[in-house]
Amino acid sequence: EETTQVNKETTTTVVARETESQRPTASIVIGDGSGLVQIEFKGVGTASEAADILYSAGIIEDKLAFYTYMDISGYAVRIRDGEYSLKPGDSYETIARTITQSD
Repeated sequence: EETTQVNKETTTTVVARETESQRPTASIVIGDGSGLVQIEFKGVGTASEAADILYSAGIIEDKLAFYTYMDISGYAVRIRDGEYSLKPGDSYETIARTITQSD
């Protein structure tokens, strides 16, 4: 995990985990004043990786509960690369729909 102080209000964190087939990363921007956290997923293919990143960003408080929700609800295999705006405390359904770009 690498943290860079951009200015007094914004912190960018890059989280990388190496797997056999890819290196998923996420850029996280916190503290723009809106209460939203900007997250960009690249190569994040599993609910476990997404849960780790969302937990690190302060979006979720329980990685296992989020992973379980993703798995049971059928979202676990539909995570998409992209830029997302999430708020700490968002429901698991809201987060899942956002990171899978589901309606």
